[in-house]
Amino acid sequence: MRAILRHFARAWDRDELLVGRASWAEYWSFQFVSACLSVAISIILVLLDGAFGLSPLAGYAVSIVWLMVIVPPLVGVGVRRLHDIGLSGWWHLVALIPFVGPPLTLLVMLLPGRRGANRYGESPRAAPADGG
Repeated sequence: MRAILRHFARAWDRDELLVGRASWAEYWSFQFVSACLSVAISIILVLLDGAFGLSPLAGYAVSIVWLMVIVPPLVGVGVRRLHDIGLSGWWHLVALIPFVGPPLTLLVMLLPGRRGANRYGESPRAAPADGG
């Protein structure tokens, strides 16, 4: 669990937002924690609505703020994941293509990263201790 949270925290590093590479574990850890937080926020909003009769506008406002907070690191970790695979970050725009984009992006993000250095930097995976 500590590794998952460490990967999630690394995605918020503004110095490395679009630079370098993100491992499979870093990308999917970020996706997992983001999804859990999104579900938690939704549950809290539903409970508050039931208890206090919140205006739908309040829910929309919280959702918009959450999106403004989560989108930059979400895009950043996606771009760095594409770098790990050896693709330009511009390929992340494929996700915006209706119907085809999201499943295609999912499949690409499941691919293993390239071993060793590539044009985007060193591999994010640590080298084995025995050197081999």
